[in-house]
Amino acid sequence: MTKNKRSNTPLASISVAILPAIIAALAGVVGAYFSYSAGVDAIRIPLMATQTAEAKHTPITAVTQINGQPNVAIAVDSTKTWQPTGIFVTKGDTINIRVVGGKWTTWREKISDNLRAKLPNNEDAKTAEIWINWHLERNGSGSSNAICVDDNCPLPDQSLGLLVARIDNTTYIVGTTCSFLATETGQIFLQINDYFFSDNGGILAVEVNSDRFDTFPTSAGCGAAYSK
Repeated sequence: MTKNKRSNTPLASISVAILPAIIAALAGVVGAYFSYSAGVDAIRIPLMATQTAEAKHTPITAVTQINGQPNVAIAVDSTKTWQPTGIFVTKGDTINIRVVGGKWTTWREKISDNLRAKLPNNEDAKTAEIWINWHLERNGSGSSNAICVDDNCPLPDQSLGLLVARIDNTTYIVGTTCSFLATETGQIFLQINDYFFSDNGGILAVEVNSDRFDTFPTSAGCGAAYSK
């Protein structure tokens, strides 16, 4: 399956003329991979906290505070559908969601064997798990030129890769930062705006709190609600 505005040209058919440029860029890709691994480690603890709270069916205890108010950090995986936050709200509550770290992409593929064979004779390069990102990594802001057009998207006709939230049957635009009022009662779920997850990659660290408006700048379309 391919996504909107993707090229169907096989990786193996890349022109020989551009192979040197791709090979030269792989050193940076390897470095990015290890940096990404470090980023995942940095948000692993909040993710475990989320899973523990969900298993007990209780709201998460805040792991940080801002001006005495709870500020919960969780991990949102681009390869998974709606992920529970453990945060329960009532219609009319104020919700604040902000991306504080990490990036994700809506289209990546493992490097081909042909390209791997052309890497320098370095053990780390030969054994590392190397990916090529066909869509840029973003921090929840969504693509500037690709729309999620499939009806199975959480928010059809909105940017592919956008961070979105759901409460009951209503889905909200979040982006990188958003303060909005809940129009439904229930638990907050978070997801990437996408309909096909196996070729995604990356995790966002996201802070969630309620009962007050944050003053940080909000993303375009923040809080727009759509019901299905």
